[in-house]
Formats: sequence, C-alpha cells, structure tokens
Amino acid sequence: EAAAFGSVRQLVSHIRTLADAEMSTVPTYREEAARKDAPSKDVVCERIRQETPANSVDGMWANTFTPTSVPKRWQLLVEKIRWEEQGEGELEKNHAYIWRQLTRSIGLRFPQTED
Repeated sequence: EAAAFGSVRQLVSHIRTLADAEMSTVPTYREEAARKDAPSKDVVCERIRQETPANSVDGMWANTFTPTSVPKRWQLLVEKIRWEEQGEGELEKNHAYIWRQLTRSIGLRFPQTED
C-alpha cells in the first residue's frame, strides 16, 4: 500500500527514516563486498553513455513551469530544485555540466545541448 503524505515535511521525514535505515547497513559493507558487487568499467561506461541524453537536460523540467502553473504551496520547492539543478549560480555545480565533464573523462563526446 502506498503511503500518503499530507505535507512536504511528512514526505521529507519519511525519506529521512528510509535513508537512516539504509545507512545503518553501511558500516558492515566492506571493500571486498563492494568489489564483488561492482560492475565492470565497460558496463559502467555504457550505462553512462545511455543515460547521457536524459542527464544532459536533468532538471530542465522545472524551467517549463510558469509561476502560475505550480500550486502556490509548491512554488518555493520547485524554485529550490531548479536553483540546485542549475548549480546555484556556479557552473561547476551545474548538473548538466558535471555530467558532460564525466562523459569527457571516460572518452565520450556529445554535441553541446544548446546546439
């Protein structure tokens, strides 16, 4: 059964509870298990290549909203997400820029998204 949340605060509280439960398992996860679980470099690079189109425009959905199209109680949240996705005014924090740097670091080249 899906949980219903009456407010953003309740949703955030629920997410924190789930994250805390997950993080409690981290101390028992050692390097040997991590290496065993890790996919090969080729698998990781292929996944990055496949996910590049979506990640190149990550967060741009927030730019499609006009202030009046978002219910007033959610406007601040949408603005905070948009600001964070765009790097909070710093290119090095911009999610699309970070992804482009990642793809270049593994030898992948794609056209600029603004082209």
